Amino acid sequence: MDPASEAEATATRTHVLAACEKVLNALKRHKYYFVFEHPVDPVALGIPDYPDVIKDPMDLGTVGDKLARGGYLHPREFEYDCRLTFQNCKTYNSPGTDAHSMGDAMLKEFEKNWLNMGFC
Repeated sequence: MDPASEAEATATRTHVLAACEKVLNALKRHKYYFVFEHPVDPVALGIPDYPDVIKDPMDLGTVGDKLARGGYLHPREFEYDCRLTFQNCKTYNSPGTDAHSMGDAMLKEFEKNWLNMGFC
């Protein structure tokens, strides 16, 4: 890749990652962010079957760490991990429970901000 193309690709990637960071920062301002900020601790929460049900755990703290260290090469990877966070919550917690409702609310907040950044 020639230097001009490489510089353009780097600038585009930086712009995309900055947009992902804006989405994550919007989620951090949501009242339910605290529920999704850290990995689920099955022992502390008294849910020993969690690892049997959720095979690919994800949380927004991990998403933020990965974003900060440049671990996302494409915005779709960031989107996947955010959606996985909320889908895991909704999978483990039955509809009608507070936790399931929080997952729904956060997913809606994510989708609103994701679309506002021009991603679809």
